[in-house]
Amino acid sequence: MLHYGIPYNDWGIRSQCLVSVNRHPLTLSHTNNYLKHSIQNSLYTFPNFLSTFLSNFQPFFPFPFPFLSFKVLLSSLFRQIVLPTILQHFLHLLTSIQSDTTIMSKKHLILDNGSYNIKAGFALQKDPLVVQNSLAKAKDGVIYIGNDYLSHTNLYSGINFKRPHDQGHLISWETEKPIWDYTFDQLSPKVELDPLEVHLTLTETPFQLPQLSMNTDLIVFEEYGFGEYYRCVPLLLVPWAQGGLPSDFFLVIDCGFNAVHIIPVIYQRVYWKGVRKLPIGGNQLNGLLKEMISFRHYDISDEPLLINTVKEKTMYVAENFLGALKKKEQARCEFVLPDFKNTVTGYVRQDGSKLPEDAQTIQLYDERFTVPELFFHPEIMLDHNALSSNTVIQKANFKNITDLVVDSIMACPDVSRPVLLANIHFVGGTANLANFKHRLVSELEKELPVNWTVNVLDEKFDLDKVSWQGGHALANNDIIKEVTITKQDYFEHGANWCQKQFGFRNF
Repeated sequence: MLHYGIPYNDWGIRSQCLVSVNRHPLTLSHTNNYLKHSIQNSLYTFPNFLSTFLSNFQPFFPFPFPFLSFKVLLSSLFRQIVLPTILQHFLHLLTSIQSDTTIMSKKHLILDNGSYNIKAGFALQKDPLVVQNSLAKAKDGVIYIGNDYLSHTNLYSGINFKRPHDQGHLISWETEKPIWDYTFDQLSPKVELDPLEVHLTLTETPFQLPQLSMNTDLIVFEEYGFGEYYRCVPLLLVPWAQGGLPSDFFLVIDCGFNAVHIIPVIYQRVYWKGVRKLPIGGNQLNGLLKEMISFRHYDISDEPLLINTVKEKTMYVAENFLGALKKKEQARCEFVLPDFKNTVTGYVRQDGSKLPEDAQTIQLYDERFTVPELFFHPEIMLDHNALSSNTVIQKANFKNITDLVVDSIMACPDVSRPVLLANIHFVGGTANLANFKHRLVSELEKELPVNWTVNVLDEKFDLDKVSWQGGHALANNDIIKEVTITKQDYFEHGANWCQKQFGFRNF
């Protein structure tokens, strides 16, 4: 049960009276209407008004209400100045109470719509539901949505995936909508979700094409019918995951499945002039690894799950790339391929462990650190060779992740630059690559002034769930009410309204 304190003046009335919200849930609106109707009459007949009010709404006051002196109440000064002020504040408080109860009755759904995984959950949950943002087609032609294929381990070989995102942009709602339906069913398996009673916080890629964003808004309001809606880039939610209000200056580096985004945030607003994008992510690493293994070992071009497993379990970022190439024998790693008897995904063989009979393995050497070196030498993607002899590639000006972070910092106001560098958030699934964060910090220190401190903050949650946790914290903050668009606003102002509010405007 919620109680609100209502301050009164010093004229013999006790300082606070308690209003019980849940005792009579239907009386708040009646009280509002009654007060609005009675304000004018009460200016002249306050004693009668007070008696009527107390008799009609006695359940709100669990204690005897002391009456004022009628001589003072009937005075002209009180009728013209004091009384209207009291009634106005009391009416405003009851209106805010009614608004708060409406907000508390709504469910807050946070949906981090990533290119690889969807992280979704309600504000009452501690951890999100993780759903693969893809449709999977097995060799037998059966199509699986989201995580459904995971339980069919015999179908891992030769499975193909169709994803609704291309270069981070949501381009196919024919693919995305079944995945969303699957996700909502998993979130609320027993009770059908009523979108009208749900507040949706949704993330999208930075610099999303306006028409694609408008398509998303149309799906949210016209197809699903959500009651309230807030859309933003996921990196804006990251600092909220630290707890409390976020700092005024921070730089977020998001290493995702399709790209790396560098976004400076100043006073809780994205500084769009400093946003940079490196079109290399986990998907591009998988493509390069597939070609290298298929050329050197076995043809695994039709095994996307195996390729992703090899990347996650064996890849790392070298501290000194040229030095590591000279000692590539020390990077030797033996990976056991899946036989669907002893293993369905494959694993790294430990030294001295016994191999199963008829087991097939591949020996990995420089592939382990050459593939992740794409972030620091993008030209590897063109020639599959870090030391290319092609003069065109040698002279090409490819900007790597270090160059883009420096460009982003230098595009910001002078005063904010050192502060941004001291508050770096490094997130995203691809950021889990071993030694990635340490290598990036060391490269930045070489390019920036000596008196600037490069500091990457430690995250409290998994790197691919930080944005969802930030949205979870934002949903429990009052600021969410100021940036929300309702379904009524959408239909009243038109389809462009959300784009005007969310396109390049943030709280």
